[in-house]
Amino acid sequence: MRKVELKYIETLVHDARLGDSNAFASLFAMTYQQQFSLAYSYVWNTGYAQDILFDIYLHALHSIKRLARAKQFNRWMNEMNIAASEEMAEEKDIHPPKGRLHIPVFEVEDAKRLLEFIFFEEGQKENSIPLETLIEYNMYRQRRYGLQKFVAIGIIAAVVATPVLFLKPAMTVEPNHDVFLRGRIRYDVTIDSSVPVDTVTATVGGTQTPVYQSGRNTFYILPTKNGTLSVTAKFYNFQTTTAEATVTDVDRSVPVLKDNFVKEGKVILYVDDEGSSVDYQKIFALDAGNNRVDPISTMAIIGEVIFPYPDTFLNVYIPDRAGNVLHLVINNNSTEKEAES
Repeated sequence: MRKVELKYIETLVHDARLGDSNAFASLFAMTYQQQFSLAYSYVWNTGYAQDILFDIYLHALHSIKRLARAKQFNRWMNEMNIAASEEMAEEKDIHPPKGRLHIPVFEVEDAKRLLEFIFFEEGQKENSIPLETLIEYNMYRQRRYGLQKFVAIGIIAAVVATPVLFLKPAMTVEPNHDVFLRGRIRYDVTIDSSVPVDTVTATVGGTQTPVYQSGRNTFYILPTKNGTLSVTAKFYNFQTTTAEATVTDVDRSVPVLKDNFVKEGKVILYVDDEGSSVDYQKIFALDAGNNRVDPISTMAIIGEVIFPYPDTFLNVYIPDRAGNVLHLVINNNSTEKEAES
């Protein structure tokens, strides 16, 4: 696999680990057709193949934080697919048909519904960028890389021979208030240069943050914290340019307790977060002995979280996806709340 593609996959896996649905949807867009064909070659049934894809992508969404090496995402998916397909083929007593059969295409509309079910099952918001757009962008990347292989040497030679191409490139970094994803404003990066861009990197407060390409010389960033956003672009003629912006609009508000009551030995909480959304996978509590207590159940679609009623008290921690935490103290007398961020 090409190094440029591996770097892109590593970036997507990194952001998917932070709960970015668009990053996971991009990984899905890059791989679902191949994964469908692989599953179909074992079970020879469209419905069975879709069931396998649902299971493996749901597991991937739930377990992506435990993927040891981000660049091995494709291999990881293949291994899960083969194991699940072999198990289903054995369970359903499926045998390869005789003759050469055509493997159908997994239609985009069916893929969209499958991805929606996966996000719903995991309690995570759906991708805000349509799947069709992500598929088109992946195709654009492949075409662009193919062309670059042929023109890169010629471009560099032209740069060396043409002094005008050594003019200082211009770059702007501007917030896009029309796009608000998980408590984060998108920052658009536009580069004005006749020299092709090699790499674009960014930091917020000195911490590295992913950069996504949206066009030939356009990129975007979704900062996860406030601070100075510094973007550096490197070009094929070895020039660099840097631009900065001040990030102040990242979600810093904690989730809100909407309602709570006790029923049949259980504490039932209803929470909400209008910014980055509640991270239901990370909700936990500590009892009087400082022992971890996980929720009995959570239901993201209605904001419900259920804990056992404590003998003494529970410290309940409810985070959102931007790192803000609602701290509830539940005891036999009352439920008090305080906020941390």
